[in-house]
Parts: sequence; C-alpha cells; structure tokens
Amino acid sequence: MGDKATVSVDFDEAGMLPADDGDVRTIGICVVSRKLRDISVPDQKFSALVIVFLDWLASPSEIKSGVPEWSPADGDVYFPNVSASEASIDPKPPTLVETEEHGFQWRMVYEIEGPFLQKYDLRNFPVDIQNLTIKIACGRGDRGTNAMRFVPTRWHDYELVHQHVDDVMAEMILLDGQAALVDTDPANSSAKKSYSQFWVELKVQRIALPYLFRVVFFLEIISLVTLWGYRIDKEEEGAYTSRLSHSATMLLVTTTFLFIVNGYLPLVTYLTILDKCGILYFVFIFLVLVGELLTTYEEIEYIDNGLVGIFAWLGIQVLLVLLFIRGSCGESAKKHKSGKEYVEYVRERSGEKYQAVYKCNLG
Repeated sequence: MGDKATVSVDFDEAGMLPADDGDVRTIGICVVSRKLRDISVPDQKFSALVIVFLDWLASPSEIKSGVPEWSPADGDVYFPNVSASEASIDPKPPTLVETEEHGFQWRMVYEIEGPFLQKYDLRNFPVDIQNLTIKIACGRGDRGTNAMRFVPTRWHDYELVHQHVDDVMAEMILLDGQAALVDTDPANSSAKKSYSQFWVELKVQRIALPYLFRVVFFLEIISLVTLWGYRIDKEEEGAYTSRLSHSATMLLVTTTFLFIVNGYLPLVTYLTILDKCGILYFVFIFLVLVGELLTTYEEIEYIDNGLVGIFAWLGIQVLLVLLFIRGSCGESAKKHKSGKEYVEYVRERSGEKYQAVYKCNLG
C-alpha cells in the first residue's frame, strides 16, 4: 500500500479572479500527481502521472447546443517541461455540468504520464532533497492573458494531491509542496504577450538506503578483503608476491565495480557524495598496493603494513561519516518557503520582470 499525502491550498483574495473578466476566458485548474519517481537520474528526468482538472463557464449558445465552442484540447494548454517525445498526454472530452454557485460549466481532464525535464542539484546525492517542478501553461501566440487565464478552480475545494505508490522504482518521499499562478513577462514573448502558467513544485527526499547497500556496502566488503591480505604470514616463502597479487586483484575488482556502477549514477560535471566514496576506496586500495610495491624483502620484517592499513581504513570510515553528515545537514537547510518567499523564488527561477503571482499557503 502506498501512502497518500494531501495538501490543501488557500489562495488569497488576489488570486480569486471573477468568473468572467471581460473578454478574458478564465480557466479553473486543479492538479493531482501520482507515481512520482526517478526514471533517469543520469539524464536528469523524473516521471509522474499528473492529472489536470480544468473548468470554464459555458456560454448560453453552448448550453443550448451541448457542444463546446472552445476547448483547451485545441492546443491552448500545454506542458513546457514535459519530454513530449516520451510522454503520454491524454485529454478527455469536455463534459457539461451544472453547479449551484456558477451555473453551467465545462469540465475537462488531462492525463499526462511520462518524463518531466528537471535540472537536479546532485552534489549531495544520494542524500539529496530536490524541488521537482511541473509547469502547465495556457495560451499561445496572440492568445495570451488578454484571451485566457488560469485561476483557482471554482467547482472544487482546491487540493494539490500527491500519492506515493510503493514499487521497485519508488525512490522519493514527499516532504512538502508549493504552487503558484504566474503571468509571464511580455518581454520574453516574440508576440509581446503575457501567458498564464501554473507551477506545481514538490519537495522530495531521495531514499538513500538502497544506494548505500548497492555501492558503499560492497566497497566496504572489498576494502576489508583487501586488508585480509595482511593475514598472509610474512615468514612464509613468497609472502611478498602473494600480498602483492592479492592487493592488485582487489584493485582490479574495485575498478571493475566502479566502472559498472558509474553507468547508473548521475553524469554531472561535479563530484557527488557517492563519487567521493568510490574515489576514497579506490585510493585506499591503490595505496595498499603501492605500499606493497615499495616494501622490499628485507623491509618486510621491520614495517607492519597491516597496522598502517587498518588505521587508514578506520580513517576512511570517519571521513565517510562526516561526508554524509555534512551532505544531510546541507540538504536539510532547504526549508519550506513561506508564500512571500515562494513568490520571490518563482520570480528568480523564471527570470520574469513582470508577474502576477498568486501565492498559496500549504498545510
């Protein structure tokens, strides 16, 4: 069974636009996300099933005919950060419903399943916390906010829902969520128009334990087996050669293991915590091999490489613990943003100079 996290959104009065604002067609929006997971950490994408609920007022002629004269399925609603070549976008036909408060309305459901493009900050991978963004935009070309605009839905108490489903690919835990309605800067449009966007941001934490078992645990075993080479009695004939062969074999095993593992890790231009772990163990085993190469037959009797190796191994354990503690503390500093802070955050990320951002408070 998966756990279901629901956060209610209360928009302030500035966000509650009238049902009809002159010639502007207002579209109520509500979003549900499910099956959130990493689909490709190396390619920096995440996968989700996102269900978008839209509603807009029906005109008298539409009520009479029962046929919508306009529908977002005509291409006026799109998803800027969806990997369109891989995603499945399935708009359901609009249905006409009658509500007590607003009369007849059209209701429509979009289902989007597939990869969303996302630039991760993976310096503290795999103990990282990510802000995953889903963008939904309304209007194209000359059909900007002068023609249509997203508003909080009028027929439903607004809820941003995320359902975590336990499966072999579920690697994220939902910590928090934010949402904002944004009118983009006309200066950024070739048509000099402002377009309405809805941003959903999910703050998630990666489940690090599987990565620790798959990578760090096996590197620990390899390093301990490397130290076992010092159990070869120095008085035995060929002890030097046996120790050297053992260390060289462990170095080859480590190289092969890291080569295979790196194919499944993020391909970024900086080192992640997991990369640093692999480098530490590789350097340790390499130095063990170098120590054996520099030790001559006569010096074996006077230098206890085993004791040096054990202290070096213990030092690596301390470094690793400090490395993970530092990374976890750094990620924990990504605190929940207040409504005002989130507005500034959206402005900074989108590079907008002019925006109407309708803040929301998530409980």
